[in-house]
Amino acid sequence: MFNIPAADTLVVLNNFTHNDGYISNGVINVQGNIIIGAGADGGSATIYCNNSAAQTYQSSSTARLAHLKIDKPAGSVTPTGGTTQLALQRFTLLNGSFTAPSGTLYIGGYYGSSQTLLTHSGGTFNHNNGTVSIDPDFSGCTTLTASISSTAVPKIQFFNFTVDVDDLSCLEDILTFAANDTILIENNLLLNDGYLNGGHICVVNDVRVNSGFDGGNTELIFFGSTDQDFDLSGATGNFNGDIKIQKTGGNVLLHSDCILDAPAQDLRFVKGHIVSASTQLLTFEDNTLWSGASDSSFVSGPIRKVGNDMFTFPIGKNDSLYAPLGISAPSNTTHHFTAEYFPSNPHLSAYDTSLHQASLHHISGCEYWILDRTNGNSNVFVTLSWDARSCGVDNLSELSVTKWNGTQWIDLGQANIAGNANSGSIRTLNLVGTFSPFTLSSYTENNPLPVTLLNFDAEKVEQETLLSWTTLGEINSDVFEVEHSTDTEHYTKIGTVKASGNSNSSITYQFTHKNPSIGLNYYRLKMKDLDGTYEYTKNIALLFETDIDFNVRLFPNPTKDKKCTIEINGSRHSIELNLFNNLGIKVFSAFISSTHQFDFSNLAPGLYTIQLTVGVDIVTEKILIN
Repeated sequence: MFNIPAADTLVVLNNFTHNDGYISNGVINVQGNIIIGAGADGGSATIYCNNSAAQTYQSSSTARLAHLKIDKPAGSVTPTGGTTQLALQRFTLLNGSFTAPSGTLYIGGYYGSSQTLLTHSGGTFNHNNGTVSIDPDFSGCTTLTASISSTAVPKIQFFNFTVDVDDLSCLEDILTFAANDTILIENNLLLNDGYLNGGHICVVNDVRVNSGFDGGNTELIFFGSTDQDFDLSGATGNFNGDIKIQKTGGNVLLHSDCILDAPAQDLRFVKGHIVSASTQLLTFEDNTLWSGASDSSFVSGPIRKVGNDMFTFPIGKNDSLYAPLGISAPSNTTHHFTAEYFPSNPHLSAYDTSLHQASLHHISGCEYWILDRTNGNSNVFVTLSWDARSCGVDNLSELSVTKWNGTQWIDLGQANIAGNANSGSIRTLNLVGTFSPFTLSSYTENNPLPVTLLNFDAEKVEQETLLSWTTLGEINSDVFEVEHSTDTEHYTKIGTVKASGNSNSSITYQFTHKNPSIGLNYYRLKMKDLDGTYEYTKNIALLFETDIDFNVRLFPNPTKDKKCTIEINGSRHSIELNLFNNLGIKVFSAFISSTHQFDFSNLAPGLYTIQLTVGVDIVTEKILIN
């Protein structure tokens, strides 16, 4: 150990090298550069940089420097000599500029008491696209706290940030922020060990929670403009702070179960969606909350609710269709229900909408919910919602809730109807004790809840596609727009078929696509009602392979005056032509559909390969250009 009296300052006029051991107490004022050897073991002393010159630090290992304090009126402190990582006992930035290493900046050390590990009250912190890891090792069987204080404006910004607050003995320790502090992480957050309390962490990219992390109350804000991964697989699904979805674009993608289980824990929706799945399930435990869900922010996928709280599931689909479903309070805190919304015709999912109790006139062909009782035996009232997504509600008194019982849709009645034709909700008349798909229905021809589609098929007829579909019933239907795609991403309208308008019987329609593409062709219907509402069917696919032989003739070959005619016979499709030199480099490209003369005067003389492609067929020919 090298000890400096606590009140003393040692001034180093040039470079300071810490090769080995521990530096205790006092201040070392460094006017030059800082070199950290492999044996450096930190210390309670302060390494102080306060001049206006440029200074560097050099470290070739994870050896630790003591408390680094920067208070420069001008100039900077930057890494040099291939330094990609730096370990500090503590770090303080009051003024001047500090550039972190491009690898990892470790802040922490061995402590027997709570410490403020990072202080930023002024100056500029340049993260250098590296990672800051808060990694103190605390001793003793008491809960100790590592603190970050960031009072400067603008706030400190990290690129990657790791919380690794280890306890060497028996208790988990805490990393804490001031209550109003907001830390911005421009890339990834890793919660590895300890607790996290106070303040807010805004993350632009991915968040991972490992098994050593034990919670806390810091608010986690998803703030990015693209999709962000939220992976809690190493932490058995738990995160205890409030979570806010406040994205400028993209969604939050769950990569594991996510369990909200802290009392009064709140999931706040502002903008952006959480995407869940049956194997990446979002679960609200007893007494957890959510707020703010809307068409611009909800959960796309299943949600589970545990406990005896009355609950509305903040679910939806397709980034813009918020479709909440509510249940009354279950009778036991261990009982749970799981719900998901589907903006599609239940008939297409094997829940035949032509099969229903006589009291019902028709079933929604627009949407349905899956609500399952996944644990316990509680009976609950079920509340469904409607708005513009629901394809037409015009008479609330004729509306009802219906449920598929395995063989038909049954009438669950109506109670607690709220809202108007634009939006509202309706509850079942009685408690529900069996669970299955739910949707809206109507006692009369009112409440269009539009076309019921029985089938939609595509058939190859020579080189054309014959599309056919059958409806079981239509209410105020207008037209069917036929759309075509070759990639399922970009659809083009290729025709319109007039609908019958109103019908209680089956009607079959047909449309012929005369020019399908070579390869896979995808088709879907846009079913439009007279009021302008519409619904898409699922897409169907049909493969067209080239079944017409085509012949190619090149003349003259060798070319004359670098000119050549390419004669095409037997293909009615556009043909892709590519010309390659003797090194295999493409030097010319074009699309042709018939005989064509080409001028290759801009090419050097030599032997070339012509490749002609139509669908899955390829023809190659050699050509000598003189």
